[in-house]
Amino acid sequence: MPLIFALLGIFWRWDEFNTYTGLLTLGAALTGIGVGYRLRGKVITYCSLIGISLAGYELVIYQMLQSSGGNPADGLTILAFVAAAIALIYRLFATLLQSRDRNNFLNLSLTEIKITAHSHWALGSILKILAAGLATENPPQLRSLGIAISLLLAIYALIQGRDPQTRNRTASDWWVYVGLVEIVATTVYARLIWQQLSILDPFRVIIVCIVALFIYQIPWRSLGWELTPWHRFAASIPALTTLVTIEDISYLSLLVVAAFYGRIALRQKEIRWTYISLVFIDLRSRVFYGKIP
Repeated sequence: MPLIFALLGIFWRWDEFNTYTGLLTLGAALTGIGVGYRLRGKVITYCSLIGISLAGYELVIYQMLQSSGGNPADGLTILAFVAAAIALIYRLFATLLQSRDRNNFLNLSLTEIKITAHSHWALGSILKILAAGLATENPPQLRSLGIAISLLLAIYALIQGRDPQTRNRTASDWWVYVGLVEIVATTVYARLIWQQLSILDPFRVIIVCIVALFIYQIPWRSLGWELTPWHRFAASIPALTTLVTIEDISYLSLLVVAAFYGRIALRQKEIRWTYISLVFIDLRSRVFYGKIP
């Protein structure tokens, strides 16, 4: 009966959209959570979780519509913030249950709660990608918030990569790769929207090599992660950055990249890494003699 009344309330306010409609949706969703728990109905519980998320977006979208003008990228950034916040709440709650050795809550398993968190993380990431695409055409006002959200989503993925409950190593590595790619994308995005960062352009390859070497030296396994994704990322990003910036790369930058791969060869005791160093030494010579346009 409570669920029927909740659904009737949603139906009667269907044509309305105001300050309170989001709260009505939230109330109906919470009612559905309670009913689903008593009836052990998974479908009701899942629909109620969707309703809770929709209520949050409904409340935020209504407030956004009250403001005239504005940049669409800012709107997507705010929605990404909501998605990231919901993902973080679910993930922290799952961590709390895990620390107390509880495997379920209100008819939801620990895995299902994590999947719900991951779904909102994915939605937030998609919204941020869309916002970044619009931001390159029309610089937004919420640039700092956008960068913070992007980093938060990246950190979420990296932390998920060390979850001891994730028994699949491939899945753990995938989370680390995604988190690192998001950090790189955030760095590129920051450079595009903040022209002041152009002062670092001549040194970007050197900075990447320093960061990559730092990543390579950290004992990730003792911190709970697998070494492989971190080492692969650290070993590949200097070369990729060099290839992307090859047209205006400096003599010093190529020398630093060659030294980086020489250091990797010494650490790994693997001579094949020195071949990469030789390639960049050759490129360095070509730059010096002006053979690269």
